[in-house]
Amino acid sequence: MALHGNRDRVVTTNRSVILDTLCHTDSLSRAQIAELTGIPLPTVHRLCTQLRKEGIIQESAKNRDGRGRPVRLLHLNPSFHAVLVVNVRGTAIDGAVVSLNDWILHEEHMPQPPEDDKGGTGSRIRAITAMARLLDRWAADRSIPCTGIGVAVPGIVQNDGMVTAASELGWNEVPLGDILRTADKGPVLVENNANAYAYGEVLAGAGKNHNPVVGYTIRHFGVGAGIVVDGCILRGSHGMAGEMGYTLTSRESLDNHYTYGGDLEWQISQISAVEDQPSKRSEETLIDLISLSIGDICLVADPEIIVLDIAPTLPGQRIREGIRRRLIGRIPHMPDLAATQLGRKAPLIGVGELISQQVRTAAFNV
Repeated sequence: MALHGNRDRVVTTNRSVILDTLCHTDSLSRAQIAELTGIPLPTVHRLCTQLRKEGIIQESAKNRDGRGRPVRLLHLNPSFHAVLVVNVRGTAIDGAVVSLNDWILHEEHMPQPPEDDKGGTGSRIRAITAMARLLDRWAADRSIPCTGIGVAVPGIVQNDGMVTAASELGWNEVPLGDILRTADKGPVLVENNANAYAYGEVLAGAGKNHNPVVGYTIRHFGVGAGIVVDGCILRGSHGMAGEMGYTLTSRESLDNHYTYGGDLEWQISQISAVEDQPSKRSEETLIDLISLSIGDICLVADPEIIVLDIAPTLPGQRIREGIRRRLIGRIPHMPDLAATQLGRKAPLIGVGELISQQVRTAAFNV
């Protein structure tokens, strides 16, 4: 009996390794799977045949020419299992059903007017749970199993999902993780949305195949950054790594105290309060402020690339050129500055992958 149990565990482990490999790569041939995993090719053939019959993996319609006959490629069936992901912003909530191999299967968008703030924290949380229910209903209607909820928020996030200093939402000490766990949808993960954005760009955007990567977001009300080193998000001991809105911009900053947000965010918000479309002078001031912040993060993280997500109402190209012009010759090395390739999808993909990492083992071992 013990030998039989050991054999079952080996089969389960090999299945999981094959599926996990297909999650992290494009379509692969059976020979490539054997090479990447170290599992003997006959075992790969047998298990892949079983996984195809179960509908967990699929053969690609596309063939790759090899020596002799064409080679069939395999990929994970994106409808086999999925997670629910939500990105909370000041003016909107975005949601998606994301497969375990990071494909966005369905998206929803829910505007959140400023007057919604009158409802307080409860109003925003109700909107988050409503989005999760909407996504879950879409998946259920298509018989796609969903477990796990990942939520990205603009604030400092602790390991247990406690959100603090979320000035964009007016939140402080909100136990979002505990609130969402009452939905009984499996694992819950709450992540800072700048971190999720950076991680998404590393997985499938402008940051792919670069290391380290900084994802830097610029909005009228402030900035944020996510730092990814060796494929891992740098969070720091208090979850505040990359909180560039707290950058001190001058000696006078040391005399000020801020209830929500920091000096740089306050400075940027003052420019936006004066005019929605910055004048040439205020645009130059904005670029100066952001350049100081990016210079700081370059000296700390030494990124190979910084992927900038700049609000559509701001002059993105001029801001990128201005940052480069100001920093070249002022810091030892100027990283590449790239525009986001994924935009609003980046944090959805990023937090989707993070919650999928908690879901895959159980899903693959069924």
